[in-house]
This record gives sequence, structure tokens and C-alpha cells, in this order.
Amino acid sequence: MLRDDYAWLLQRPTPIAEALEGLRAHAEAGNTGSLPLAADLLHAAGRMDEARRLRRYGWAPKGWIAELWEAPPPGE
Repeated sequence: MLRDDYAWLLQRPTPIAEALEGLRAHAEAGNTGSLPLAADLLHAAGRMDEARRLRRYGWAPKGWIAELWEAPPPGE
């Protein structure tokens, strides 16, 4: 089903934000294949940095692409 949805998105003029929101909804529903598809979509749109970050860190709450973060050392 997800691959069919993704193929459909690519065949019509869908704004990237709308397509990413649909793929994120699939991820929240437990479909692990949606994150790589979203990263591929970003890559195809020329948004390489976002694609790389999404592949590495995934989605943050509220749908943002997560960033690298550092935890404080233990005891601080």
C-alpha cells in the first residue's frame, strides 16, 4: 500500500510538504518503509542535506527532521 501511495504521489504535481506529511503519517502508523521513501523524495527534489539528516536521525516530534544533539555527561 505504501509503495502504491508513493508512486501515486510521484505521478501528480504534489507539493513536497504534502507528500512528506503523508509519508510521516505512515511512519507514525508503524510503517518502517516510509522514512527511506521520504528521504528518497527529498533527495530527488535536490534537498540533499535534509535527506541525509532524515536517514540518519529520523523525524522529531511534530514532524520536523531531527538534528544531531548531544546529551550532557552523566552527573551533570
